[in-house]
Amino acid sequence: MTNKEAYEMREKREKELQEELLRVQCDGEDKGYIYAGRLDFDYAEFLFQIETFTAAGRIYPHYFACKTLGDLKEAIRWILKDTTFGEATAFVKGGSYVTFRRAETLDREFRYYYE
Repeated sequence: MTNKEAYEMREKREKELQEELLRVQCDGEDKGYIYAGRLDFDYAEFLFQIETFTAAGRIYPHYFACKTLGDLKEAIRWILKDTTFGEATAFVKGGSYVTFRRAETLDREFRYYYE
């Protein structure tokens, strides 16, 4: 694979992630998850993050606020099962942050870190 082909493949993935991000923003609002834009605990106590990136390799985090810890868990489950992002990071005010990558182990891992 040439450098040009690799770059074109990364550009294609970047476009797919941007389209998926728009879908997550719209569907997330319907589910009650509010696009926060940045990590701000003055806005909400429970947030989750997904990342998009450019073909040049720059990473952009996107934050969404949830009302409860249960909503946060369901949001992470939704991202892992129904989107192409593959991972989501949970942030809890006054607690730790954890990146989740597998829907199959979410319940056990979430319980370990947050319940």
